[in-house]
Amino acid sequence: DVRYARCLELSQQALRGGEPVDLLVWPETMWPFTMGEGQPGQEFMRGFGVDDVEAAEEHFLGPLVAGGPMGVHAARLLIGTIYFRIGPDGRTLTSNSAMYFDRGGRRVGRYDKVILVPGGESIPYARWLPAGLRLWTEELIRGIAGFVVDLEPGPGPLLFDLEGVRLGVTICFEN
Repeated sequence: DVRYARCLELSQQALRGGEPVDLLVWPETMWPFTMGEGQPGQEFMRGFGVDDVEAAEEHFLGPLVAGGPMGVHAARLLIGTIYFRIGPDGRTLTSNSAMYFDRGGRRVGRYDKVILVPGGESIPYARWLPAGLRLWTEELIRGIAGFVVDLEPGPGPLLFDLEGVRLGVTICFEN
């Protein structure tokens, strides 16, 4: 993916620049692969699941974390991604998220976007629409945008800790 390669190149330039880097922040949904959580072997959709997410995370994070090519110059990361998890009812829930990683590449926090773009990330009042009206709305959106996304909003604001500094995150439309 060209966007990932460009972000990786710019991040590596920053890490080689001589000054220590505390935090690298990548744009919304810049991560070239989805992330998620669940049990090994669990699928989010047919043929794609937790094992695929873990393998991609290990592969793509490698160039940026301690032990990778940048070694001790690794920084904490805040990366925009699409995030999957299985809800209590067994449905796959999808969010537009920001993942926070420590210098070793371990997840230390996740913020799920709360204010979703109507029609682009969510179908307003979808849960209350009759099935026929929801289908019509989805087809209208698919005709305009070419796809339908109905993301799950996050629970609310969240602060990450950056060695005693509290860090808040907003994603795109929330600004």
